[in-house]
Amino acid sequence: MDIKTLEQYIDKYSQISQSMMNSMYVIQKDAFANSPITSDQFNLMNAINSREDCTSSLLAKEFNVKKSSITAIVSRLVDKGYIERIYNKKDRRVVFIKLTKYGHELLNTKRNELINTLMPIGHGFDGKDWDKVIESLTTIAKQLKIIEKEILENEK
Repeated sequence: MDIKTLEQYIDKYSQISQSMMNSMYVIQKDAFANSPITSDQFNLMNAINSREDCTSSLLAKEFNVKKSSITAIVSRLVDKGYIERIYNKKDRRVVFIKLTKYGHELLNTKRNELINTLMPIGHGFDGKDWDKVIESLTTIAKQLKIIEKEILENEK
């Protein structure tokens, strides 16, 4: 593929991904308007739920923020009873973060509400269409991770 065509694809991808992020911001803002948690807290709870032995350091790396930012959100969620801190028996400096039963219930409720809101995306798509979309996005995500890693290594 020539450079000009590749530039056009990258520009189009950038425009589409920015538009999607803007739309998701509005959708999530609306979904969490009358919620006991914010969309950022929801995203953090979702990440915690998808991992074994989750720590603040792991979350900070994943969300590309400082550990202190994660700790502040975690503290608010602990205070609300949605997550708990579990100290490692072998090393008390290691603190795992886990959803409580109450946190699981809230996460599932909010997740189902979001899925219901987003259901119109699926109209006109079949399984093969979704497989192609997921495969393409996965390929892009992998390439972006490689570029991100190179940038972070060069910053050191």
